[in-house]
Amino acid sequence: MLNVRVKEEIGLSKDKKWRILLIDDDETLNGVLTYLLNQAGYEVESVLEAKKGLRILQEKEIDLVLTDIVMPDMDGIETIIHIRKMNKQIPLIAMSGGGKIDPEDYGKLAIRLGADDFFKKPFDQKDLISKIQTLLEKS
Repeated sequence: MLNVRVKEEIGLSKDKKWRILLIDDDETLNGVLTYLLNQAGYEVESVLEAKKGLRILQEKEIDLVLTDIVMPDMDGIETIIHIRKMNKQIPLIAMSGGGKIDPEDYGKLAIRLGADDFFKKPFDQKDLISKIQTLLEKS
């Protein structure tokens, strides 16, 4: 859990309630990340399916997307392509623990297709929150 001191260390903005769309089919990780992001002061729209995430992105105001790569309904690479067709400016972070190929290879492809950053699972929560905040402040 991020306490107030950690929030201050990584410079979370107190001025605006940023909304993050989290797309990850792993229910446990999805729940943990939703909790972590809520504790860090973000509002989270959390889904287990990429197609549902794309619908939410069309219907709601979202400030950043955090998406898994390996998912059953639509993989994260295809999701990134769709998101970039819908919105070229929204900050987007991809993440993967691997699958058919090495996670770093997924990461390189995700970046090439428009992700702003990539995290290999498991990752440090402070690093993720710090990157999210940096991207949101730039946007």
